[in-house]
Amino acid sequence: SGSRIEDPKLRTQALEMWSDCIVRQIGRDDNSDEFRDALQVVAERVKGKFNRLDRAEAFNLVAKKALTQKEASALLQDSLPKLDREGLEQTQGLGIAFDTLTSVLRRDPDTRQEVMDFLLAPFSNESINRFTDTVLYYVDTNRYWANVERHTGAVSPLAKLDGRLFYENFWSAPLEARALIAREMLLPVDATTKEQEAEAFKYAIEKAFPDSGRHVERSREFVEKYIGVLPDYEKSLALSALLISAEKSASKGASTGVALATFLENMGPAETKAGQAAESHPDTPEDIRANLARLKTHASEPLRWELFDLIEEQVSPAVLDGIAHYGKVLGSGSLYIAMRVQMKDGSSKVLRVLRPHALERADNGFGYMSALAAEFGEEDPVFFTLRDIIEESRRTVQWETNTRLGVDQNIAAQGAYNGKSIHVDGEKFNFYVPGVSAFGDGFLLLDEVEGEHFIELPEGTAEEFGRKRKLAKAIATFELSRILAGRIFDKDRHGGNCRINGNTIGHFDFGALELEEPEHDDLKTLGAVLFTAVTSASNESDFRKGFFDELKRIRATTGSVPSLLSGVQKALLSLGEYRRYLSDEDFKQVLVSAAASGIHPVIKNVVTQKAMGSLFKGFGKGKGSPMELLGMFQTPPITIEDSGESRS
Repeated sequence: SGSRIEDPKLRTQALEMWSDCIVRQIGRDDNSDEFRDALQVVAERVKGKFNRLDRAEAFNLVAKKALTQKEASALLQDSLPKLDREGLEQTQGLGIAFDTLTSVLRRDPDTRQEVMDFLLAPFSNESINRFTDTVLYYVDTNRYWANVERHTGAVSPLAKLDGRLFYENFWSAPLEARALIAREMLLPVDATTKEQEAEAFKYAIEKAFPDSGRHVERSREFVEKYIGVLPDYEKSLALSALLISAEKSASKGASTGVALATFLENMGPAETKAGQAAESHPDTPEDIRANLARLKTHASEPLRWELFDLIEEQVSPAVLDGIAHYGKVLGSGSLYIAMRVQMKDGSSKVLRVLRPHALERADNGFGYMSALAAEFGEEDPVFFTLRDIIEESRRTVQWETNTRLGVDQNIAAQGAYNGKSIHVDGEKFNFYVPGVSAFGDGFLLLDEVEGEHFIELPEGTAEEFGRKRKLAKAIATFELSRILAGRIFDKDRHGGNCRINGNTIGHFDFGALELEEPEHDDLKTLGAVLFTAVTSASNESDFRKGFFDELKRIRATTGSVPSLLSGVQKALLSLGEYRRYLSDEDFKQVLVSAAASGIHPVIKNVVTQKAMGSLFKGFGKGKGSPMELLGMFQTPPITIEDSGESRS
């Protein structure tokens, strides 16, 4: 097969350009024999010109851009080299993949490092020669080939062929197969070699997070501690994910955030959710945050032919029979993949399909993340926030994977949002939540929400940023108003689950929506925490930090945090997506307007009682009183309007 562009980023750009040219040439899939014939010609032509490692990515790019249907997608899949254990075990003389070197590699840490170096370096004559020399050295030393003279010329070419096959098989294999290879070749086999195992992981982590990266030490610490709490059967998957991250880190200009996002999405739903939460957290460094953002909309998207397999497995025959055309993947989150579909009745819908074993994998992952939080220790600032987020997320993932409950949540969300509008700086924005057309175990079929994800809206010019700022004000004000009014609220309303179409803010994915309003005692506690958060803040923008600090104090005092407070904490973290577009004065407007739209009487009474002694004192230079900041004496600059069409 053909040679390979060494730099991963440049290679991806080249594949993007190539796939654009192919789609311009053959068009989009119209489900005709003519299209499939043209696609078959492309697939055959690629075999002789593209490296095996790049074919799956190249074919998938064509499939996504040409919107290939099931049959054409299967055609591309069938044109890829098959990879199974039998294929991996086939030997060309040296049996590199499993038979001859496995025991040596497991015993020798230097050789394991050389294998990782070989896998992580761009394939070249230099890299294969170096690797072959290592192989032949151990062949001679261990007399695997006692009847073959090394320098007859018979063995070296076979070693190079096997080395190339090993390299290509590893990088063209699905994650699970890579984990198999990693387990067989790179991890020690018995408990007496745990130190060697740690060395293997340490080396892989150094490759994934090179010294030149910013915040590298903290990222390394996170990954090292995470791997340390994994059971043995999960460690090969972690090593495989690390190698994928390290390969990404080889790109020119690649950052620590790229490697961290890649590692998290390959480990599973819980780890992906942790990355999503970190993206919204105020303490996450900007260069890492920017690379974690895609985990909210484009995490671990399946190959198109794999997605068709998942749809066939999860979606009911009645719904499948009603689909005329499969369109673009609109989102790929921690638990669901969303695809636009055209129905035979002419309507456009969104098909949301649950990832395989999502609940089980998420539950396991949250268990590991809880153990990770404990590893950081209570003195570490990461500990409290991470633990609370994990506990809340572990509870809500049960809801998120329950599609029957999802229908109820969607109906409740329609009542909360539809018919509502908000006025911000002279502009009116309307809220919209789509309806559910059909559902079953593992899928939902919904009306489409048009527009772009908030998180993906442009912000490069002053005009673009200004518009995004208005939208952020609108969304944050409305969400905070739900919390302060003691109504049902969503704990995960981030910029990846709303789309903007003109002045319509379309919300979807309500798996973290509470269906029951808070109890009286919980509202009293919330009122007390809100008062403390406002009065302890050094400025208005520190409100969220003050809230989190008070939760830490409550946990330290009582040993736990009430569910309502941990839910509000998670909601505030998700709303951090919007906070970064707001000035301190903007945030004050948001807080005042949210409270003035209808603060719950229980919360208001608590704040009033606590504020009586400091009503005229304020709480620091340049600030208003807590009651003023909570909107009790002001005409709000942002107003919420209810048309009366739909009430929660």
